[in-house]
Amino acid sequence: MTDEQRHGSGTGEFFAVDRASWAAACGLGMNPAVAFLVLARFSQRDNRTTAASVHAVEEHTGIARGRAREAIDVLLNASLARLLRDGTRPLYELVAHGEIQQARRPALTDREAALHERLTRLSLFF
Repeated sequence: MTDEQRHGSGTGEFFAVDRASWAAACGLGMNPAVAFLVLARFSQRDNRTTAASVHAVEEHTGIARGRAREAIDVLLNASLARLLRDGTRPLYELVAHGEIQQARRPALTDREAALHERLTRLSLFF
């Protein structure tokens, strides 16, 4: 037995998900939450970009193809994932919760922007 066989490939074979994004995925239902984990499990080193798709969700969870497609669509509609490449080999990006919140935050009014500028200059804004 070689060292690699004994100790694995050395790649770590783990993944990480943003806690708030995971909570948001769980709030969407069981199938979207499970699909989120599958997408994360097969993500690249950045723990965001993934080529896993409907087939991976179906194969590794037993969720039927149609329901797996729906689960991924729910994630996309909730902005927890972005479609980077469409087609027979799609590529997705898992979105950090902070990015979702930032995207949903309305623009500052002129008065709010002026106040923000003043506070920044006074070093009172963290």
